[in-house]
Amino acid sequence: MGFAADEIYEPVQEQMKKKHVREVGKLLPFDLAFAERAKILGEHKSTRKYAQALVVQWAALAQRVPEGKCALVITHGGYIDDSAVACLPNANHRKWGKTFSQCEGIRLAYDRDDFVSGELLRI
Repeated sequence: MGFAADEIYEPVQEQMKKKHVREVGKLLPFDLAFAERAKILGEHKSTRKYAQALVVQWAALAQRVPEGKCALVITHGGYIDDSAVACLPNANHRKWGKTFSQCEGIRLAYDRDDFVSGELLRI
């Protein structure tokens, strides 16, 4: 993809209690549409904590990216889908449609201390 892997992140799930990881995994299968994913992320204590941890993880990365530069994050199994919804909780997730496929994702814009927009990247 033209980027060097400068860092490897520990998945947020590694920071959670095992019972919460199992619950989140059952509630959020990787092929879930965005609108349903957003609903579930907000409905359960375990998924809300997971979403908050995702935002913290990606905000910490975004805050380190120099002005005018970008970072590429590669994930799998619905992690980027969950991250996109968590970082942009007020977006029109129904309009986003189905889950991301291979080599798809989202370009997130971060301003000061918040994610402000996202551009879905589909092939």
